[in-house]
Amino acid sequence: MRSLLRILKGIYDLLASYLLLWVLGLALVAWSIHAIVSLSLMPFEIDGPAAFWRLVRRSLAIDTVALRIVFFGALHVTLFWAFRSWIRRLVRSVDRRIDAVIFRYQRFAERRRRLATITSVAFSLLVTALLIPFVVQPTLVPARNDSRAWSQRLANLLDGQASAAIAESVIGLYRRWLGAKPIVGPRVVSGEAKDERRAMIDRWDPLIGAIAPTADRAAQLKALMVVESGGEQFAVSRTGCIGLMQFCSRTAQSRPFRAIFGSGTVYPCRCEGPCRVERSVRSALESGSLEQVLAQQSAYPCELSDGRLDPQRALRAGYAYLEQLAGQLDDNLLLIYIGYNSGPLVARAIQRSLGSAAKSADTVAIAPYLAAALHPTFGERAQARARGLLRIHLPKLQRAYRHYRSQFARGARSNRHGADQH
Repeated sequence: MRSLLRILKGIYDLLASYLLLWVLGLALVAWSIHAIVSLSLMPFEIDGPAAFWRLVRRSLAIDTVALRIVFFGALHVTLFWAFRSWIRRLVRSVDRRIDAVIFRYQRFAERRRRLATITSVAFSLLVTALLIPFVVQPTLVPARNDSRAWSQRLANLLDGQASAAIAESVIGLYRRWLGAKPIVGPRVVSGEAKDERRAMIDRWDPLIGAIAPTADRAAQLKALMVVESGGEQFAVSRTGCIGLMQFCSRTAQSRPFRAIFGSGTVYPCRCEGPCRVERSVRSALESGSLEQVLAQQSAYPCELSDGRLDPQRALRAGYAYLEQLAGQLDDNLLLIYIGYNSGPLVARAIQRSLGSAAKSADTVAIAPYLAAALHPTFGERAQARARGLLRIHLPKLQRAYRHYRSQFARGARSNRHGADQH
């Protein structure tokens, strides 16, 4: 039995060594393609290949996963064929080096068998520990085993997104396997529905006040939170954006938000189609009880330990995004929200159309340009999205901002008055 295990272990090590060589080659070529594409998109203000393919999917209504597999698969085959002579020489050279390493290792193993066994096992575990997250891609692809999820994984391997996100995938997979716990916010005290909704929102005031340096910015941040999530820590949108500030996974993994949420803490939701969460599940999640929150894992379509569900990180990232957009969009709250909700490209298109009037533009001034600005990103859904923004979201944002601006201003005056008395 021991001899059989040694034979199987030797076969595994041999396969792992050569498989690792080819996987490293694929990963390096794919990463190079990803880097070139990313640099090519920078002049167009598109934040990387993932954002580009989302734009293509929304505007043309086509399956970009299949398109990526065909295009980048053909590109890999073309590159392999074009450089086949050089690749053969490289493979022969690497094979000779591997054979030399194996020969030296065998001589070493004859003298130090126990140490050699430990080294061999450690190498096998290391290769396996890196290959699994590289293929599974937990921070890029939902935790599903259907054909759609595996097609996404293959597309990411070919176009270099899996290579670029290898560190995120490794941390994300083992963080999940080690059972990272969710952070649970303050409990919402039950009462009348109106009071409960107010308590749901106001429980985050201490965090908002600590993050935003002025009453005006605090009011803007809270107004954004109210429109996006209504103060629900575990809110989930139809498209899988989650948390108080409704960050989508790709946005949360981009700069500067990755530094706030942390590496390997953001996972795509497992929704098949539009995400939905039952009312009873939502109530249990907002209970403030860790036990009740953990009991909802099977009913909740996203990872409960996702960094976007950490209230402090979510609000810090929301404030960072608010500041970023304010600097780009003349500090106009309506344009800031359009950029936050529908993408900076949409808001900047409206800004260009408005010209010098952008700084003080209201919904009446924005309305003629909104649908046209949304169309390149949302295609045939642009008109409906524009109506929703103009009739519901932007008026709600303005009302919330005016209310919370006076609230935070009163709090700031009260704090100054108290400090003067002391």
